[in-house]
Amino acid sequence: MDSLIRKNQTDVERLLWKQIRNKNFFGLKFFRQYSVGAYIVDFYCPGLKLAIEVDGVTHITDEELSYDKHRQKEIETLGIKFLRFNNDEIFGDLRGVLEDIKKKLEEIPTGRPLGYRWFLEKKFLNKRLFFLVDEERKKLLFVSFASKKEEQAIIDFVKDNMKELLEHPHNL
Repeated sequence: MDSLIRKNQTDVERLLWKQIRNKNFFGLKFFRQYSVGAYIVDFYCPGLKLAIEVDGVTHITDEELSYDKHRQKEIETLGIKFLRFNNDEIFGDLRGVLEDIKKKLEEIPTGRPLGYRWFLEKKFLNKRLFFLVDEERKKLLFVSFASKKEEQAIIDFVKDNMKELLEHPHNL
């Protein structure tokens, strides 16, 4: 059933999926038609526990709206945050929808600034090599060796020095 739903994507879902798939949206992994308990959400980011629903023409009657509201409340009891858009919003203002998603992402604590991604390479001399990459500019900002125990300290350092890293990535 899930594979049938994934194959029968609507045009509006395809349009949004093109923007958020393959870690294209701030380096975050999204899945399509993701199972959450007894339900399936249109898009889901497990790293942030964020579900995105696209409401088409089948979501207009009082009964359907009531079901959607009940379903959303049940999913939210699992600690999953929700965003909901209708077809007209996505077709008419995709950029605005993406901005709304970005705003929601910024509300969710991630341990790293939005738009930047840590890459972890293999262990070397019992230490781990971390890279911080600015995904929009495709620029390496920071490299560090650290143990697992030191990882949070590095993340905190980068957050505290993000402005300096962006302006002068090689000076720290």
